[in-house]
Amino acid sequence: QFPFPAPRENWVAIHSDGSLAGKIGACLSLSNPSIGYVGFFELADPNDQLATGRLLQEACSFLKSAGAAKAMGPMHLNTWLPYRFATAMPAPGPFSWEPKNPDTYAALWKSSGFVREQLYASQGHGELPRLIASMKPAWERARAAGFGFRPIDPNELLGRELSILHSLSMKGFAANFLFEPLPEALFRELYVPMAGKNARQNLAHSGFVLTPEGREVGFAFSFI
Repeated sequence: QFPFPAPRENWVAIHSDGSLAGKIGACLSLSNPSIGYVGFFELADPNDQLATGRLLQEACSFLKSAGAAKAMGPMHLNTWLPYRFATAMPAPGPFSWEPKNPDTYAALWKSSGFVREQLYASQGHGELPRLIASMKPAWERARAAGFGFRPIDPNELLGRELSILHSLSMKGFAANFLFEPLPEALFRELYVPMAGKNARQNLAHSGFVLTPEGREVGFAFSFI
């Protein structure tokens, strides 16, 4: 239901008895129409290689007919929404914000012709008092230069704050891998769940960085 100004389609694979085998979606990139994204992938049987091949073939055929020369995934429309497969990892992972999928998915895609484009890893840091102490000199330099901080106002999250977050995000993430500028209407949809009854709790440790003149030039989301 998101407003998405690019060709996109979704499919389901059905067994001969009418039961669901899996689903998938595909769309063109908003900024580079020669690239297509494949996402929303799920299987009823996480080992179903036949359904995987059929679904990926359907998605890639659509992207090719729409003008794309390359298919990338898994990607739910763009990197602002869920993307990437989690692979097998040692304890204590995964972190709560990382992708959740059966271990078989990445291998199934590889068997259908996909190759790994990028590898990610989340880094955890223990001993928080020592971590805070190591960052304190940079904080003191920022303060001495006149920079300040203010919390994100949960009551204005979908009002004044959202426009600031949108502007900073479009500039701050512009060099990131697979970044795409996002229309503010779609950006707003991403924040609607956070703006519910738990907004105050969700934003309790998050805030903006301010110039000496009081203008927002950065932000950080921190959460328990």
